[in-house]
Amino acid sequence: MIKRDEIYQIAAKLAGDETDDAIFILTDMVIESVKNYCNLKRLPDELVYVVANVSAELYKDMRNSTTGRMRSVSEDGRNVTFSESGAEARARIENRIGNMKEISRFRRLYRMS
Repeated sequence: MIKRDEIYQIAAKLAGDETDDAIFILTDMVIESVKNYCNLKRLPDELVYVVANVSAELYKDMRNSTTGRMRSVSEDGRNVTFSESGAEARARIENRIGNMKEISRFRRLYRMS
């Protein structure tokens, strides 16, 4: 089983910025969204690179967006300010996850212990 720290490192390398804590926040959001969408208690190893890739894409999108969704990151790396609400960011993540065939294969209609 791959640990979250390993997923963070993969996502940060794919995003091209290993110093910005925002990638870690996005990765956590993507992991939880995938687990909720698939109705799973833990992230399957097969989805690690999918999650890292989605996190990196969202990070790049937020950084390069002309609307400036990610407004600022504090110097100590502990505070991220977004120009969109958390609900809007969560909806965008869930929309992207729901449209991915790789993730849909792991979806369960009910939770199994």
